[in-house]
Amino acid sequence: MSVYKTLLDDKIAEQVKSLGDLAIVTGRGASNDRAEILVKECRSEERSEFEALLASLNSELNKYELGRLTNLFGDCGHVFANRRTSMYLQMQDEFNELKTLVEMRNQFEDFDDNSINYSKWEELVRNEEEISKIFQDMVRVQGEIINVLLSGKNVNSEEVNNLLKEAQEIKNKLGEATEKASSIRVSLIST
Repeated sequence: MSVYKTLLDDKIAEQVKSLGDLAIVTGRGASNDRAEILVKECRSEERSEFEALLASLNSELNKYELGRLTNLFGDCGHVFANRRTSMYLQMQDEFNELKTLVEMRNQFEDFDDNSINYSKWEELVRNEEEISKIFQDMVRVQGEIINVLLSGKNVNSEEVNNLLKEAQEIKNKLGEATEKASSIRVSLIST
C-alpha cells in the first residue's frame, strides 16, 4: 500500500506540474505546440492587414476593404479565440486526470487535497472556460459588425452602435475574467 500511495503522490505531483505549465502559457496569452498545430495561424501579412482593417472599422471602409476584411476574418478572425479554447480544453483534460488521481488517492485516509490546491485548480479551469466563451463571443460580435457594415449600414447606424456596445460589454467581461484568472494563477504558481 505504501508503494501505491507513493506512486499516486508522484503522479499527482506530475499532473499539478502539467497544469501549472499550461496555466503559465495560457496566462501569457500564448499557446503551446498542440494548440498551434490544431489551429493554424493565417500568414503574417494577412494577420497585419486583418488587424489594420479591423482597427479601421470606425472609419467608413469602402466595399472592397469590407470584402477584404470579410475574407481575412474567415482566415484570421477565429485563430486566437480557438487557440484559447484549445488551451482551456487541454487544462480541462489535465484537471480531469488530476481529479481521477485525487479520487484514487483519497481512498487512503492520509491525503489532504488542500496540499495541492485542488479547489483552486478547479476554480482556474472553470474561469478559463469562461474566458474561452468570452473570446468566442467577441469574435462573433466582430463578425456581426463586419456583416452589418457589408450590408450597407453606416458605422453610426443603430445596429452597429448596438453591436459596438455589446463588444464593449464583452471586452469588460473579458478584462474581469482574465484579472480573476491571473489572481488565481499567481496564488497557485507561487505556492
